[in-house]
Amino acid sequence: MNSLPELKAKLATLETQVAAIRGSGECLQGVRLEKAAAGGSASSKSQSDYKYGRLRCGKGNLLPNGQKSQYVPLAELGNVEAAIARGKELTKFQREICKVTAQIDRIVATAASLGLPV
Repeated sequence: MNSLPELKAKLATLETQVAAIRGSGECLQGVRLEKAAAGGSASSKSQSDYKYGRLRCGKGNLLPNGQKSQYVPLAELGNVEAAIARGKELTKFQREICKVTAQIDRIVATAASLGLPV
């Protein structure tokens, strides 16, 4: 089990990493990028290649613009993929922050129940 100062240092490190991720650009959490080819009566070449992307959110969620899906032009696919990657990394760090905070709370509660100074 980690000591309280170690956990507080780890929490501070995680919070600085979260701040760095948020400062590096837009972060999209809980969304996925679907790449689709042209359909219908389009030529076979255009049907075999990815022609556009669609940003979709999970069940019960909405995108920042209030919609469930959004068209993404080809020129912006790289930016959107990077924002999704930052969002996944941000989610991972937020979960870790919750775990560390719970450990800190548990240590403080145990120390308080034993009458120890924290």
